[in-house]
Amino acid sequence: MRNVTEVSTAIPKTGWMARTRKMIGATMIVMAGTFGVAGTAVAADWVAMLLPENVNPRWESQDARFFVESMAEVAPGIRVEVFNANNDPATQQRQAEQALT
Repeated sequence: MRNVTEVSTAIPKTGWMARTRKMIGATMIVMAGTFGVAGTAVAADWVAMLLPENVNPRWESQDARFFVESMAEVAPGIRVEVFNANNDPATQQRQAEQALT
């Protein structure tokens, strides 16, 4: 399993992909602190990635794919679900509330 330092060194230094990877990296660091890098995952452990819309194909084709792949490396026992609000703020609010409960 790769540690957080190895993941962060693979992040490009510029561009939108760099910003996205840094955001995802920060999320994984928080999760590592929450779940413990060497901790044991149980069936209820999961992460939700909330996408805002489906107009920009980058969300599904790049960001979601990268996040799911990175989580599989960092926390293989954690289930990852990706939700897309399809440009509807009410849907995204509902998805966020459901993910938190």
